[in-house]
Amino acid sequence: MWWFCVNRDVWSLSATATIISFASSIFWTILPPYMWDLGFSFWEIAVVYASQSIVMLIFSRPLGIYADSVGKKKFIVSELLVILVAYIFLFCCVKAGYINSLSIAAFSILMGLAWATGSGAFAAAITTSLSREKTGTATGMYVATDSLGWTIGSFVSGFFADVLGIGPTLIISMFVICLGFITISFYHETGERRLISIGKAIRDSWTLSMPSKDNLLVYLFVIVASLNMGAAIFFLVFTIKFYIIVESKTMYGILSGISGLLSMVTPYFLGRLSEKVSKEKILGVAIAVRVLFMSLLVFSWDWLITVIFWITPLWPIITLELVSLTTDYSIDDRESEAHAIRNIVNMVSQTIGSLLGGFMAERFGVKKNVRLMALVLGLGVVVYALGIPLVFILHNRTKEIVRKQETIL
Repeated sequence: MWWFCVNRDVWSLSATATIISFASSIFWTILPPYMWDLGFSFWEIAVVYASQSIVMLIFSRPLGIYADSVGKKKFIVSELLVILVAYIFLFCCVKAGYINSLSIAAFSILMGLAWATGSGAFAAAITTSLSREKTGTATGMYVATDSLGWTIGSFVSGFFADVLGIGPTLIISMFVICLGFITISFYHETGERRLISIGKAIRDSWTLSMPSKDNLLVYLFVIVASLNMGAAIFFLVFTIKFYIIVESKTMYGILSGISGLLSMVTPYFLGRLSEKVSKEKILGVAIAVRVLFMSLLVFSWDWLITVIFWITPLWPIITLELVSLTTDYSIDDRESEAHAIRNIVNMVSQTIGSLLGGFMAERFGVKKNVRLMALVLGLGVVVYALGIPLVFILHNRTKEIVRKQETIL
């Protein structure tokens, strides 16, 4: 009976993850080329990304702390609700012909609030749905089902935008989100709670304490910052470079869907492998391979190399290990808080990276001469590559802790 309940909880959360990621990706995937075609600058695209990041920065940790207190399910439901509101708002803007940087930034802010509300609780709920020894397996299922949603959304996003238009695409997203309220209803939350007030959650969120074992989360979050800042700088312009190379939103969406398809399959099996092989080692190898690809694409406009990089499921592997290690390094019953802090680090570093990349793109006139994209791409690679020595340091730190524990025993 226990195993049946666990399976029910895991599959309920996994199905909901698929729905949320689909509803997010069906528009978010084609947002950069959509804005590019409407004449938006790189700086305006960067501001849109930064707006949702700032919201997540403000709200993620207090809401993560409060989710550990009052229950994760309520916050997952709230995430679905805010996403639905965001798409209704954007649909109204489309119908009213009010599509500009302000309306898209407002939509981005609502999406940031949704992710701040539920992402920490969601990651904590699914990574703790099995035993502590099975966090890799549970995380693998989470990343795989999340990738399934992004795969389906990416496959249809470009086609829907080109053929149906933005309005009908948003209506489909609203319908799918409504299904999420059904799937999450099958999740039955268990475990003891340390009830606190929302005021205390807010106060605690601004303390410098870290829900970490042996300060390992500090090392991990430095890696997270490096990777997200480098990726934000790089992909701000690379998404447009990729769109120029493949020449249409439909092809952009199809190739993104293929990427998602591979990303869907890989994490589940890798999650099981990470129970036997050092997660830090897997993380380091995946980062190194991604840096190699990114370095090649600083100057290359080769269609084949670009597509191979786009569809190779390196980022899901990296994400899987970062999410799993966050749970591994966190203190019991404070997992939502730990994941919320990881999200904050994500958002701060992404915001800085996006704004820096947007500033550089405007400063050097990249929109007028796309060949100058190499300047921004090169900086992104340098910052991202810092993750390689940082993972090496983290790996050595964990080995030292294990040796000390063995000596004590």
